[in-house]
Parts: sequence; structure tokens; C-alpha cells
Amino acid sequence: PALLRSARALQLEHEEQPAALRGAPLAARVVHFATHGAFDPAAPLEGSGLFLAAEGRLPSGESAAAHLASPAVLAGLELRGSRVIVSACLCGRSREVTPGEALGVLWALLQAGAASVVAAHWRTDIDSAMTFFEAFYTAWLGTEGVPLWQAHRHAVQAVRSARPSYNHPYHWAPFVLYGPWT
Repeated sequence: PALLRSARALQLEHEEQPAALRGAPLAARVVHFATHGAFDPAAPLEGSGLFLAAEGRLPSGESAAAHLASPAVLAGLELRGSRVIVSACLCGRSREVTPGEALGVLWALLQAGAASVVAAHWRTDIDSAMTFFEAFYTAWLGTEGVPLWQAHRHAVQAVRSARPSYNHPYHWAPFVLYGPWT
């Protein structure tokens, strides 16, 4: 949407990933990760994370693991006060490894200081996710300027009404808002 035209993309050099994220200027009002995500319930800290693009392309196959920003890396980011949006599959999932300690990407982003996080619990459909985020950002940062919870609600309603097939929760319910709803 037009309201995101002033956004800046963070470019990292191929050989620096994912360690270069630690020094990246990410403390902002909004930090949006648009990528692929992974969640491994057997190893939520080592086998989960966000895949970073290499030379403008998301990695695949054997090279993908080298481009995984694990929760250990993500927890070291400086996100104090940021609203973090994660358009990546499975990144809202976590595994409780000790009582009261659920680990995964979501945990890492909150540990890094994110004020709130929007993340998906399962693999998402790219078209319904695009509908969700366009409606979400239009309501939240556009002329409406509504609180996060209302933008989230607006986005869910927009997905449900976009196509008859999107009325299934698979399309409108994967993205959950964590943290303050304002």
C-alpha cells in the first residue's frame, strides 16, 4: 500500500547473515519481517527462526540452515518499544521447555524488547496473508489510525469477506497479536 512507500528495507551482505542482524538499526516504530519461518518443537532455539534472503532470494535446500536467524540471534536484537510484524509461517508457535518458559521466535522477539508482535501459528496462504496485512496496515497506519487490536480485527474481517473460500479459519486466523493491544 501507499502508506508503506517510505519504509526502508534492510540489506545484509551474504556472508554476514544472520549474525549481522545483531547490529542492525531495528529499533523503530514498526519492524516487519516478510520471509519464511521455521519451527522445530524438538529444538525450538536451534531449529526455529526466520530465513534471511541471500542476494535477493530466500535460500533453499542445504544452504537454508546457514541463513536461519534463530531465536538465539533474534533475542539479541535491539527492538525496544517496536511493534514487530512477522509475515512468516509458524513463527507464533512455541514450546514450553520449563514451566512458564515457552521458547521460539515469538519468545525471542519479546525478549529483544518488542512491545508487541503479530505472528502466524501455522503455514499460511500467501494471498490471504497479503489481504490480511494490507487491511491491517491500512487500518493501523493509514488514515483510520486505529489501535492494533482494531486493525487486527479489521484485517480478519477483510480476509473473511475477500472470497468465500477465505471464510475458513485457515485463512483468517493464523496471525495472532501478542503484547499490548493499543
